Amino acid sequence: MVFWQGEDGLCHYTPIRDVPSDKIVLVGALSSSSLNAKLSPVSSRIKHSSDEELVEVRTSEGTSVKILRAHGLLTMGDDGTLRKIRPGEIIEGETLIPRAQPDVPYGTGSNLLELETRTGKGKQLVLPLDREAGFFFGMYAAEGYTSGWGHKHVQIAASEKQLRKHADSVLNGWGLHTWSNEDLVATTSTALGTMLHEACGTGAENKQIPDILWRAPPEFRDGFISGYFSGDGTVNGGEISASTGSKKLAEGMVFLLGSVGVRASYRTYEKDGKEQYLDHHRIKVYQGGNENLPTLALTRKQKSAQKIKNSEMKFSRDRIPVPERFTTEVARAMRENNLSHSIYRTGYSSRPRLKKIYDDLPNRMQNLVDAPIWWERVESVEKIGSSEHAYDFEMGQRSNFMIGAGLLTRSTTQEAIEVSKSVSEKQG
Repeated sequence: MVFWQGEDGLCHYTPIRDVPSDKIVLVGALSSSSLNAKLSPVSSRIKHSSDEELVEVRTSEGTSVKILRAHGLLTMGDDGTLRKIRPGEIIEGETLIPRAQPDVPYGTGSNLLELETRTGKGKQLVLPLDREAGFFFGMYAAEGYTSGWGHKHVQIAASEKQLRKHADSVLNGWGLHTWSNEDLVATTSTALGTMLHEACGTGAENKQIPDILWRAPPEFRDGFISGYFSGDGTVNGGEISASTGSKKLAEGMVFLLGSVGVRASYRTYEKDGKEQYLDHHRIKVYQGGNENLPTLALTRKQKSAQKIKNSEMKFSRDRIPVPERFTTEVARAMRENNLSHSIYRTGYSSRPRLKKIYDDLPNRMQNLVDAPIWWERVESVEKIGSSEHAYDFEMGQRSNFMIGAGLLTRSTTQEAIEVSKSVSEKQG
């Protein structure tokens, strides 16, 4: 998946094959000097054939990306500059790769969503894209479904009375009649049901982030996150998480959370051998940065989330690479401030620890500490087959672009690949 902005200013999060090749398009790219990921113009989108080997690079945080072995990702060079690294050069358990926090220009579209009835003869449904609408869409992504002819029946499963009342209030505010029981709240609206089916999907494995979110006001975005975690989230054991049967939704949620400065990742747990269940994608929100998580609509979950936000962080995964050029200087500053470290062994330190000696750091290290980038350690590089057709972006001055949940590539990725035969077919 790639986040991009079209000529009309509207933003999208789609497979790269859906990005227009005949129009001016901006995609996220990282500046090697400022270390900020900004929307940058694409010089051209290239489709080419390839039978090269495909590999999956997975980090210890759970983020993954599939790339052609001949292409590469980014890493930190010994001199403090970003450099390309090919899969064959990656050292599992050691190499750090950057994942940028996306800079999404929310609010580029209309503040209203106008829906026509299926026949065009009924009353037009006009929805303000505010926090309440975002909450409803988030609840639908978590626990909603449509049924009946024209998807006219819209239902939200909710065992929590507070959530049922909230969803009921939103629907009533839109002029829709509702009914509910102890397990759900529902309404009948072909216009709303059709839109939800097309924008968010129906069925656990088909859910996705609605495209309108990327151009809606920030209030809609915050409401969506609140609704989703209020419905599908789990807040206990010092952790905020959620589970979904849709990989597309899991990746979209991780990207969405990153755009508000919340670090998250997801891992996939495959269905059992009896195939009784769908693949399970578990989204995890890290404690570092969760202060930016929007307030959850469900009071009991929000109270637990607030306790996690206020608790002391005992361990940080927020690593910052310390280039070889600055190792001695940073280690000396650590020693002089009575801070223990393992920089010589690991090649990195934590952001919270480096902030304690910020004034003693060289300028480039200060840039790394300030940059909206999370550095993730590569856990594995695995061969998974080959591809036949691939797309790529030519980026001009910035020879990288953002893919998936925010990882950065110098060339073609699996998000850019149309596979005419599945990997399993090729390997079989």
